[in-house]
Amino acid sequence: MVATGIEGIRDAITDGENGTLVAEQDPDAFGAAVRAVLADPEVARRTGVRAREYSLAHFAWDHVADQYLAEYQRLLV
Repeated sequence: MVATGIEGIRDAITDGENGTLVAEQDPDAFGAAVRAVLADPEVARRTGVRAREYSLAHFAWDHVADQYLAEYQRLLV
């Protein structure tokens, strides 16, 4: 996964772990990062697996709902 490091994207991608973050408004860097992923299918596969695992662990509905519930309970105390 290749993306620019803007707002919510930084919450979903850790550069070098489950994707690659590039500077905003830098199409050359973005293109280079995409080419690097395409050049090594094994790295692309491993990164994709890590991205999926991270997303399921942090952004699956059960996890998000638990976070909302905990925050609502904290606010009601």
